[in-house]
Parts: sequence; C-alpha cells; structure tokens
Amino acid sequence: MSSSDSILRKITTLLDNHHARYEIMSHDALGFTSDEVAQVRGVELGQCSKAVVLKVKGNGVKKNVLAVLPGDEKIDGEKLAGFFGGKKISFATAEQVKALTDCVPGGAGTLYL
Repeated sequence: MSSSDSILRKITTLLDNHHARYEIMSHDALGFTSDEVAQVRGVELGQCSKAVVLKVKGNGVKKNVLAVLPGDEKIDGEKLAGFFGGKKISFATAEQVKALTDCVPGGAGTLYL
C-alpha cells in the first residue's frame, strides 16, 4: 500500500466516524493552480479547497504550517505569520512538501465534502 493510500484511508476513516458525506474522485496530477483543478472537477473555484504548506519565521519562530482555504481565497501572509508569532511566511518547496507530508503537490486524488 502506498503512503497516499494510507493517508486517504486515515482521512476517510475520520470522515466516516463523524458521519460526513463525501465523494472520492481521481484525476491526473494537475500542478499547482486551483483554476485547473476546478475545471477538471466541473465546479466553481470557491467550491474547491487548497492546502498549502508554509514556513513561518521571525521573532524566534521557525515552523511549518498547513493552511487549508477555499480555492478562490488568497493567504494573508502578514496575518498568518502574526498568528503563529512570526514575522513572515514563505511557501515550502515541492521537495519540502513531500518530506513533511509524504504527498506530492498537485497530486491525483480529490475528496469532495
């Protein structure tokens, strides 16, 4: 079993335990744009979510965070950094995302809630 199968199983088990309604859809890896993902899914951009791995730094803070937001929203870097006590944020590289999450950015799975 691949690590992505294991991650999906953990997520669906959590959703099942909370009686959430969802649908699983597979598609080719699309890259990084929410617009492309929404097009393939046949939904509005705001109906998609995007997960972004960020690095928060400054004021003695150095941490990685996962931000999940609607596909049509943008990250407020200053506000997010301040929430974690830092001064600035930067995007994690694809290699860093893989190392931290065992997921590939733009991966092939989709979970509808």
